[in-house]
Amino acid sequence: MVLTSSTSGLYGNFGQANYGAAKAGIYGLMRVLSIEGRKYGIRVMGLAPGAFTRMTADLPGRQGKEPDAMSLPENIAPGVLYMVSDLAADHSGKVLGVSSRGVREIKMVQTDGFNPGKPYTAQDVAKHAEEVFFPAAAERTAASA
Repeated sequence: MVLTSSTSGLYGNFGQANYGAAKAGIYGLMRVLSIEGRKYGIRVMGLAPGAFTRMTADLPGRQGKEPDAMSLPENIAPGVLYMVSDLAADHSGKVLGVSSRGVREIKMVQTDGFNPGKPYTAQDVAKHAEEVFFPAAAERTAASA
């Protein structure tokens, strides 16, 4: 199964709260279906296409422009074909962004964060914000100390 989401739902896009919320929901549905379908051999993936269409022609930066060959909808098809083929057998539960910029995985990440081992305050979270939001930066800071 391939469920079509959008970068508006995965990254956000100004002025598209309702559309973005619906497309973000598709991501959650895809993740749950991939977990539930795994024991039955059902593979579920998400697609976040980026193509120049009538629907996207009036987006900022595209008005009055002609699409280049790489941004046409038919260039999304090879990514979808991959997703529904046995070539993608080990990638259930993942989202592919397919556009003129190429093919890439779009994913949600979780940092290690911090765990004080006791009840904590908002000030404790603020004190450890670098570990929560920028773990690589916190590691570099700790290594240089």
